[in-house]
Amino acid sequence: MLRVFIAAAALGCANAHAEFLMADSSFRQNSEGKMYCSAEVKKGDVVMGMPMAVSTAQVMFNSQNNTIHFELAGEPGEYVFIADGGATFADGGCKSTRSTLDGVKVIVPAGVAESQVTFRVVHGNCGEPPSPCQIYTTDPFSLSTLKFMA
Repeated sequence: MLRVFIAAAALGCANAHAEFLMADSSFRQNSEGKMYCSAEVKKGDVVMGMPMAVSTAQVMFNSQNNTIHFELAGEPGEYVFIADGGATFADGGCKSTRSTLDGVKVIVPAGVAESQVTFRVVHGNCGEPPSPCQIYTTDPFSLSTLKFMA
């Protein structure tokens, strides 16, 4: 099985999978010395030995059950959803602001407008050996800009 290692480690080397972006550990920090939950993981960050690029991957929202879905042609590899602006996931790490589960439920607290919260997907599909490998991020999007599922 092809694996993607998504982690910003010192000197651009990676030694982790997408799940490491969802848990803090004092012995595993990114190249800026931050634990993963407080790292932005944004376009241009060096991940897997290459600057992260912008992706046009399809993200969809099912408004009937408030779930978010990731679609990518071919083999999607690994990915992590990142929520910002007050939204959380029903099942996730980093205080429920990140999730690697397709179809995870999105929670927008009462009093927070859906247009205020944003989401991104960081993804990649690397072979062995995994580095260097291109990792991607979508531009931030709100629920109102997503394609809706029936």
